[in-house]
Amino acid sequence: MNEILLNAILHLFAIRTSLLASEGLSDARAVIIRYLRESLRISSAEVYLKLFEEALNIHRLGDDQTKMAQAAEITANLKKRLPRFDQYVFLIRYLELAGMKDGFDTGLNDVVARELSVEPDVFKDRTRSAQPDL
Repeated sequence: MNEILLNAILHLFAIRTSLLASEGLSDARAVIIRYLRESLRISSAEVYLKLFEEALNIHRLGDDQTKMAQAAEITANLKKRLPRFDQYVFLIRYLELAGMKDGFDTGLNDVVARELSVEPDVFKDRTRSAQPDL
């Protein structure tokens, strides 16, 4: 995975985490570390965990509407840079990390899919199959 995709995923997951109650932070850290090590095979997960935490501190400052707008902007910028196939790779990787575990949905996943022009039915099917046991 290239740095642009990983950076976008970390920022989007930071936005998603900022929408959760503060007690979700330790779970989010554990999910990030596991995702980096097991899904992406990144051995230096601590470096990326620090980037995630810095992004989280930035995104905590905004209200929910601002956070959704930031997510849309991140995704729209990716759409301009990535070929269509890579957009799907990005969406799948993001959903692996931020799948709606236990039915929790911040609406952020819909923003990401909408910005990538993914059909709602395709997105919903992929979301159901992307719920890892993290």
